[in-house]
Amino acid sequence: PPMNILPATYNNERLILSNHRSLELNSRLGQRLRLHEGQKFEIGIRPEHITLSNSALTAADPNSIVLQVELVEPLGRETLIRAVAVESNLKLHLLADNYWRGQKGDLLAVKFDLEQLFIFDSESGATINN
Repeated sequence: PPMNILPATYNNERLILSNHRSLELNSRLGQRLRLHEGQKFEIGIRPEHITLSNSALTAADPNSIVLQVELVEPLGRETLIRAVAVESNLKLHLLADNYWRGQKGDLLAVKFDLEQLFIFDSESGATINN
């Protein structure tokens, strides 16, 4: 599956996604990324670095994004899930193990492994940090 590419803005140690959800950075990660306030860029994250949250769906978790499943494609040892963020039209690809039994229309909460993010310049597509 392709890498997920999402538009974002850096603000107050957070990555603000176009659906107005934000991902909170720890100070070490924020220093490594070396972004400046208000900077616009794109984040890239591979499907295998997005995990299904075991907790109940909640908007209170600042690093959780709620998705609605659009497509489930069993691939043998794993299942490809294509989903869209509930608050917007952000589309994501993620992988689940072959035991996952979701279907189109299901809601999922997911979390990004922020240590695995790629940061790309919005204009040139060049990697800012990897």
